[in-house]
Amino acid sequence: MYKREGIQNHILSFIDFSKASTFLDIGCGKGDDLIEISNRTCKEAKLYGVDAKTKPIEFARMKTEGDCRFTFDVYDVEDGLKFKDGSIDVIISCNVLECIIDKKKLLHEIHRVLKPDGKIIMAHFDWDTQIFNTLDKKLHRKIVHTYNDWQQPWMNNCDAWMGRRIPGIFNETGLFNGNVFVYVVIESEYKEGFRGYSLINEEFKALVEKGIIENSEFELFKNQMIQLEKTGHYFYSINLYTYVGQKK
Repeated sequence: MYKREGIQNHILSFIDFSKASTFLDIGCGKGDDLIEISNRTCKEAKLYGVDAKTKPIEFARMKTEGDCRFTFDVYDVEDGLKFKDGSIDVIISCNVLECIIDKKKLLHEIHRVLKPDGKIIMAHFDWDTQIFNTLDKKLHRKIVHTYNDWQQPWMNNCDAWMGRRIPGIFNETGLFNGNVFVYVVIESEYKEGFRGYSLINEEFKALVEKGIIENSEFELFKNQMIQLEKTGHYFYSINLYTYVGQKK
């Protein structure tokens, strides 16, 4: 997995921990963000994580076993959020909204469960801002754009432009006052632990395994990255857009 500390710090920087004690992470995965929040907030805080996939939730429960502040549940938020009205101070979510079919319904649910002065922090990569330096522009466009538009089996929906669409989706509801902030991931090293490396060796490789791209194309692209890294020309970048909103 790639190093996510920078993105995590970016997202959590919008939280005023002196004014919040109940937190919800929609699409929490293994619970890493909630665990970091627990290190920054009060001992009486309540931290809730929801994800549609079972294995990450099992891992999150194992990591937080014995800490009564944490509650992790497995369900599809398409069906709504299982929280009382006005019960949550801060909701965070990263790279989830594109997977949701009825986005307006989810935002109304977020509005419902937030306290009167509650805050939503919703971040999303804009996959079509994702770029590598490359020796073959045509091959780059084919592989990267194919990945960007790949609706994986666990996704209800797919939109490579979700990052740039987030402000408009929120504005249309009229439920929040907010602004958008950008965080740019930039990497000049092609090695394990970095996003570009894991993207190629895990996710692009999965395109081959699914028969979506040819193995020869994948190997050529990967070998070009290795060559560029050796000569100091390797470069990877992607933009993360974060909507930070206050409940009206």
